[in-house]
Amino acid sequence: MLRAYPLVSVEFLYTVITEQLFVIPMSTLVIVESPTKARTIRNYLPKDYIVEASMGHVRDLPASAEEIPPEYKEQKWATIGVNVENNFDPLYVIPQSKEKVVRELKAALRQATELILATDEDREGESISWHLTQILKPKIPMNADGFFTRLPAMPFKPL
Repeated sequence: MLRAYPLVSVEFLYTVITEQLFVIPMSTLVIVESPTKARTIRNYLPKDYIVEASMGHVRDLPASAEEIPPEYKEQKWATIGVNVENNFDPLYVIPQSKEKVVRELKAALRQATELILATDEDREGESISWHLTQILKPKIPMNADGFFTRLPAMPFKPL
């Protein structure tokens, strides 16, 4: 049995395919410093925003010999974590206590279409944002100016 289909234009089919059938859900990843800030901000942002906390600094100089990567262990300067032979280049490592946080942030970033680093507006916050950028290497649009200095009494309620 043959079925009759209405005639449609190629433009109409293109519109249906590109705009309606293949809609990719968009989400924005917002990274703040503390879990308390993450919980608070999460209440004010729409559901397509993923708010995560970096739990403070995610990289540091090696705290012990165990944290020095194997490729640097034989270097004279490795014990202090700063390459004094190469313009005092610091050797940053992800402490074991932060490895899980970094894995979770990388997983959240894979689901996002935009990244907002909303750390505090001080030197520490700038440092955390810089280290996050170095570790996560985002390939999506990024905004590092998303500073949340405080949440004033808002005229609207959390979502």
